[in-house]
Amino acid sequence: MRTYSFHSKTAIFLIGFIMATAIFAALTSRNLELYPTVMSDEYTYSKFSRLLPLADAIAPSYLYLAIYRTTNLCGNGFYDCARIFNALFFVATAPFIYLTTRRTSSKGIAAIVALLALLGPIGSYTAYYMPEALYFFSFWFLTWFILRLDFSSSSNSWCVAGLLLGLTALVKPHALFLLPGVLTYILYVSRKKEGKWVLQAFRNAGFFIIFSFLSKFLIGYFFAGRAGVTLFGPFYESTASSTPSDFQHYLKLLSLFTESLKGHALAICLMFSVPVAIAINTSLNSIFSKTEIQSDQKISFYSLAVLVSLILVAALYTATTVANSGAALETITRIHIRYYNFAFPLLLVIAASQLSLDSAPGRYGLRAIIAFPIGIAILYAVYTRMAPYWPNLIDSPELRGFTRIKYAFYVLGGLSFFALALWVYSVRSGARIFVYLFMPLALAYSTTNVNKDLRIRQKPDVYDKAGIFTKQYLSNDELSKLVVVGSNGIGVFRSLFYLDNPQSSQETIPEVSNYNLSNLPAGKEWILVIGDHSLSEKPFFQLPMDGFTLVRVTGKNKH
Repeated sequence: MRTYSFHSKTAIFLIGFIMATAIFAALTSRNLELYPTVMSDEYTYSKFSRLLPLADAIAPSYLYLAIYRTTNLCGNGFYDCARIFNALFFVATAPFIYLTTRRTSSKGIAAIVALLALLGPIGSYTAYYMPEALYFFSFWFLTWFILRLDFSSSSNSWCVAGLLLGLTALVKPHALFLLPGVLTYILYVSRKKEGKWVLQAFRNAGFFIIFSFLSKFLIGYFFAGRAGVTLFGPFYESTASSTPSDFQHYLKLLSLFTESLKGHALAICLMFSVPVAIAINTSLNSIFSKTEIQSDQKISFYSLAVLVSLILVAALYTATTVANSGAALETITRIHIRYYNFAFPLLLVIAASQLSLDSAPGRYGLRAIIAFPIGIAILYAVYTRMAPYWPNLIDSPELRGFTRIKYAFYVLGGLSFFALALWVYSVRSGARIFVYLFMPLALAYSTTNVNKDLRIRQKPDVYDKAGIFTKQYLSNDELSKLVVVGSNGIGVFRSLFYLDNPQSSQETIPEVSNYNLSNLPAGKEWILVIGDHSLSEKPFFQLPMDGFTLVRVTGKNKH
């Protein structure tokens, strides 16, 4: 028996390693063929991780910035090295998803869940110079550790959990928004059938909070000095402080928040109907049950607590951004799913936990009540095709791939509704349809479409060409005296990414307009003009190319 167990574990390990290696190779092969996509985010993270002191960072992602600073060792190949790091961290998440699933499911089902999680559209983030891949890994390491804890766990264990959250917040400060959900979970999981437990629950929660902030601030101070002792950094704190405080503004904010929240709710119900219903049903049953909390109940409650808190924050962020910004791209119809899609595999874990049930938990009537609003949301989302919301590749790759082609969207939406309706009648049957039919089809279809969107960036546009050429043509000192001018703000940041000089600056002007040389900032001598733009005066030197012109101003135009 021991021999069989040993060989079984070895076989699973080898199969898992081979699959992870294959996914790593596929992601790397795809990513290395792409030009930069997400500007200005990629430019910002590259600049602050590689070119400037950590203390200057506008967001306190110090752990991420410190790790990716090592890409400087790759020279001009820093971007490819960052993508390799991304793919490594991404596939390294698989063991923690697998181990979390094993708490409620067999080895085979756990392996399927881990595989589906890595094959999803979230893998698109490995192509960008952004912290999403490392954040995905950090979250799942934290989740795996927390789900191992219960009312019998020592305060030291919750201190370690707080330390892990602090480290995760040093990858992305958004991790602090996990606090409400995790604290709710701590109180939930600390319950006992008998005896005094409330004081212990609040003590555990207190230790978790203290060590979360203590680790974040101490390690932040280690990396960036006094500048590192901050919650969200200059960028997010300035955004929050710029919010007006009058009553009319708050009414507008509430309206925008409600509209954004509606889009998130429709998307979640459409893509994860069955696990959402299971999580609500299981959590309600466990709250009113007098028996000891089971593993599937812990995972369901934790998932709901985390996702609800993150979705509320995402909707509030969108509403605040729209209310405070006049930018054309900042609209309430954007659905920022990327602020919580790293937790989506939890919903797969929940659905998988029901596959081996002998009997349905809870009452048929309760399941029908839970499923009814979710089913209505699915039908509404299918009828409107998610209009007026417009999922895009960066904010919501899962929904972007899901909705790309009308008839496939209708089929997938119908399958989601069918699985939910079947779940009301038979929990196990509904979970099977979701895990074995709907989810593989949805992930395969979505990932294929996301890859099509990414492959568009295999061909450089004029902003790529302008940045690559100028980087080769000018010295580093001359690049520091350069201004990039164009009408496409995203494209201008992409050119800056190639220039790889923190002193290079940019200016966005209207299409088919002239650039007035009197507006040239002090100390600047070179202008990279991209697009159909003329200069107000004849420069000292200009090098016209296909779609862009490199210009050096005359002495009288220098400040």
